[in-house]
Amino acid sequence: MKLGSCPRHVAFLPDGNRRYSRRKGIPLVQAYGETVRNLMLMCDWLLRLNIRNITTFLISTRNVNRSSDELEAMLKTTDRFCSRTICNINATCTFCIVHNSKRLLNRMAGELARAVRKGVIRTEDITSGLIDDYLAIAEVPECDLWFRSSGEVRFSELIAIQSGYAYVHFEPKLWLSVRFWDFVQAILAFQIHWPSIKTIQKKHFEEQKSRSA
Repeated sequence: MKLGSCPRHVAFLPDGNRRYSRRKGIPLVQAYGETVRNLMLMCDWLLRLNIRNITTFLISTRNVNRSSDELEAMLKTTDRFCSRTICNINATCTFCIVHNSKRLLNRMAGELARAVRKGVIRTEDITSGLIDDYLAIAEVPECDLWFRSSGEVRFSELIAIQSGYAYVHFEPKLWLSVRFWDFVQAILAFQIHWPSIKTIQKKHFEEQKSRSA
């Protein structure tokens, strides 16, 4: 795999913990606890491929409406994962907590409008480059591989804007059932599709450049 193209930035959404808990007959708190193990394994696999930019979707805006017990379990899982990651992983890790791409865009529009009213910037200063800079995640490259478990085929508003040219992999297994070879398949699929994605990206950039000339 190292001989082929590897993503510079991987985002993954570990989904399916509640379904796993019901199927296995284990407490939901235990399922969330085991989530940390799989998250750390995933990060280790990424580092072995020299992938140094990792984004993890931990809690969405919709998750905060769940029961207090479940939310507490999610928060404990988030705290454990963040603590272990910060201490043990040599990579740029972004934790998306109560993240929502729509709200980010709404906030951006409001801040740019205020900046124009105050004379900080002009309307013509609002370019695709300025928007890209605003939406940048911790100065890391845009997402190349977007990975979601549990068979759900949707973004759930996880860095959707920053994943415009990403290879999107929807893994059918629940998160706690995802293993090394499942991730290998995602990387191999990325390597197969990446040349076509880059060709499309280059074409779009050239068209954008010609329009602005």
